[in-house]
Amino acid sequence: MPLTFKAFLSHRYQSPGVNSYFHQLFSDVAELQFDVDAAKGSTNVTRLERMIRDTDAFVGIYPYDSEGIEQPTRQQLLEASRYFRLELDLAARARKPSIVFVDRRYGPVIGPPPAMFVCQFDHQEVTGRGGSPNRERFRSLCQRFCENVDASMQYERTRPQSVNSSVGVLLPSDAYQPAIVGELESLARAANIEVERLPWPPGLDGRMVSRLQSFDWMVTDVGATAANTGIAAFLHGQFIPTVRLSCQAESADPAGAATLPPSPLETSLYGAHEVGYLKDIVRWTTPAELIAAFEKRLARILQESRRIGSIQEGREYFLEAARRKETVFVSYSGQDEAPVAPIVAALRRRFQAVFDYRDGGESIEPGRPWMEEIFTKLDRSAAAVLMLSSGYVASGNCAHEARSIVAARDAAKLTLVPIKLTREELKLPSFLTDIQYLRAWEYSDPEAIVDRIIKVLP
Repeated sequence: MPLTFKAFLSHRYQSPGVNSYFHQLFSDVAELQFDVDAAKGSTNVTRLERMIRDTDAFVGIYPYDSEGIEQPTRQQLLEASRYFRLELDLAARARKPSIVFVDRRYGPVIGPPPAMFVCQFDHQEVTGRGGSPNRERFRSLCQRFCENVDASMQYERTRPQSVNSSVGVLLPSDAYQPAIVGELESLARAANIEVERLPWPPGLDGRMVSRLQSFDWMVTDVGATAANTGIAAFLHGQFIPTVRLSCQAESADPAGAATLPPSPLETSLYGAHEVGYLKDIVRWTTPAELIAAFEKRLARILQESRRIGSIQEGREYFLEAARRKETVFVSYSGQDEAPVAPIVAALRRRFQAVFDYRDGGESIEPGRPWMEEIFTKLDRSAAAVLMLSSGYVASGNCAHEARSIVAARDAAKLTLVPIKLTREELKLPSFLTDIQYLRAWEYSDPEAIVDRIIKVLP
């Protein structure tokens, strides 16, 4: 039987072609499964730590995807790789078997540790429509990595397995009075989580270390008092998932937490990353602030994930995750349904919401007045695509739509992209004559047309 393993997949959502290429490579040697967030939210480091800990391996796919830039600057590369570098840091501390595919344009900006399998790739090769000269080399690397994962999984099966699902609370008693800690515990228990309060200050003997490693996750302070004990640094280095708090009550400034600079401990442990750690620390000056922020972190940590368990599911997920959020309104004559349908299908593969009045009730609910619905949806759209033809020009309804679309464009409410479907001569109405249109016959396929539409969007 081929190896089946669960990985943490670190990747760029907007690069479905690159993601699918390397995900497909794994199908030759193993079944790679991974979890994705079913609900979006701010980056929560505790959640990421738990997700990576509960996997068999780490897989990173890091393209740089910016159209029109042949050689990006170092600053552009740093900006594009912020989350990649954060998740690489987590993987390095987790000590999981790891493989990373890196767009060669990143150069030294992304530096995986020596213990990881690393492979640079040329983005033009893996996204091109021709053959892939290095595919066999990539596949061979996947094979060796999977052998490493298999050995790691066999070793893990021989070890005693901890089943402790409780949360450890380790907080300095001067800032965290029993009533405050009690409220945090009540929130956790309301979410069906058992809580164990540990004595402060901790003594890190062998028994305590084993105890800390047995918790599902920890709650501790990273402020000055806690820094002197070294407990925050210990939990960080041992890759024990942690909700990090910092009491700012000693600040005399009313803004308190918003104005205090990171402590030396925070700079040392977390300062190398622009995202994640520092923003995720719960900085509080009043108990009410602490309770509200902790409740928000708790909800994010416990959000369910969605499992991607097959090549087909992976392909569908990569396309879905890359879809743009703008709503696109497609205006066309019913006579042109056949030539328009492939373009609409291509738009649906790239956008989350596409209005098409002939899509069988998906865009207009049955029983709703269709003219009212059309203009309501138009008002909520970020882009409008006019499919120009002789049938469109002759239609009174289409002319009405077109006038409304042009008016919305003139009011800077949406982007207008007209497309002339055929080479036939058209006598366009005056309000359309000064607007440049795309010529559908000049593009190789509907995907190329949609690529051009995306380029003109803000």
